[in-house]
Parts: sequence; C-alpha cells; structure tokens
Amino acid sequence: ARHDVRDPRPGGIVIRSDQVVDHLAFKKEWVRVRLNTEPRDLLLIEALGDAMTPTLEDRDLLLVDLNEPHFRHDGVYVLRRENDLEVRRLQRRPDGNLNVICDNGAYPPSVAAGDSIEIIGRVLWAGGRL
Repeated sequence: ARHDVRDPRPGGIVIRSDQVVDHLAFKKEWVRVRLNTEPRDLLLIEALGDAMTPTLEDRDLLLVDLNEPHFRHDGVYVLRRENDLEVRRLQRRPDGNLNVICDNGAYPPSVAAGDSIEIIGRVLWAGGRL
C-alpha cells in the first residue's frame, strides 16, 4: 500500500495522510530473501522533493522497513522531526553522534545525538523512472 506524501518545504518529505492511495505488488518470497524482512513490516511511500538527489529522485517509490526503528548502521532512513517525516542518510560519527545528510549538496548536513532523532524505519528499496 502506498501512502500520500508531500514536500511542504525545501528538502522535507512528509506523510500528508495515513490514507492508502495505491497498492503495488511484491512477491513475499522476494521481500523475505532480497530485503531480509517480512512484507507486513514494510511501508511504501512516494518521495517528493530533491533533498536526496541523486540517490533518490522526486516521486521515487520507497520501501521502508518499519521493523528497524533505530539506527543500526550507516544508511538511508525515514525520520520524524516535529510532525514531518524526512528521508535522510544517517552516518555514525566517532563521537557517537550522527551525521544527518541530504545527498543533494544544496542542503547542508547536520549533527544530532542518536537519541534525539525518532527513526521510523530504514529505506530498503527505491524504484523510479530512468
């Protein structure tokens, strides 16, 4: 099921509504073997905005593993900051804090304490137009 997301400010990606707006089929076996998770633990959202360009493009579909609501290792995660959901690259720093990175160099990175970020899940797969 795909959820409706909107980008209300530069670099931000938010879920506008919990309403399901579309469905996309994935084989359960593919999800278990290739993504190493259970289908019930996935959220399908559409990314809007350019904060993660070139890794993720505007309107790419993202499969988010909700079973990983904490930082495990460097990767791309969906974060909640205030009432907004954002897609950002997280990278552990030597001091234990996290670099919060937009892959688009137009947006500066920030540093945050790991416990100050609410992680919704880790992005496992992205698909979009060529």
